[in-house]
Amino acid sequence: RPWFPYKDEFHLDKPEKQSSSSKVVIASLAEFVEKQMKERFERVVRSRSYSACFVAEALDNAGNIAAIFRSAEAFGFQSVHVITSLTVKGYKGVRRAHRGTERWLDVEVWNCAKDCIQALRSRGYRIAVTSTGHDTVSICEMDWTIPTAVIFGNEHEGASDYSTSEADILCGIPMFGMVDSLNVSVAAGILMRHAVCDRIARNGIHGDLEPEQQEILMAEFFLRYKRNSADIFSDLAKKR
Repeated sequence: RPWFPYKDEFHLDKPEKQSSSSKVVIASLAEFVEKQMKERFERVVRSRSYSACFVAEALDNAGNIAAIFRSAEAFGFQSVHVITSLTVKGYKGVRRAHRGTERWLDVEVWNCAKDCIQALRSRGYRIAVTSTGHDTVSICEMDWTIPTAVIFGNEHEGASDYSTSEADILCGIPMFGMVDSLNVSVAAGILMRHAVCDRIARNGIHGDLEPEQQEILMAEFFLRYKRNSADIFSDLAKKR
């Protein structure tokens, strides 16, 4: 089964260390979320997956990171990663470009490829690194129901030597023209779309969260919907 990051515990009232379940969070915040938005959350959560996650390694262009995030969110992939030489504080300076989609994703920032890859392996992912070399496996030949972390390298230099050496698979997009490479965000979008189609062809569905996991992620979305959702919930908990 794919890795899932959350337990059914929401610690919102830190001074009193109160813990609540996803059911309580959803019930408490339901009146503050419009009906159409609730229905949209339900539809989106049913199609969410952690089976594939995507890593942007040392990209120079924040716009490319934003585009990768946007594609991941649009295609129902919940987990994205950024390997950057910047500090986490410094990275926040370029996050404006993808602020809209980021709150619906689980974003992790890493200072080096080694830490990122080790963490992903511990979560059960095989490591795939995109490459334009001749020894690559076509994305069309891969089984995308297998938990896979895909690393997209720098716009000019590609993936780092470390990431390439640690890869379980070097993968590429089949191309038939004189051009042998694509913009990294374009390549990411194509790969994600293919992964979705492959998963649907094999399983009949893209989303793979268990019902209880869907409920937990639904509660997460309720809390992320408005900036003061956590404060509202804490106030309601105190009144009860």
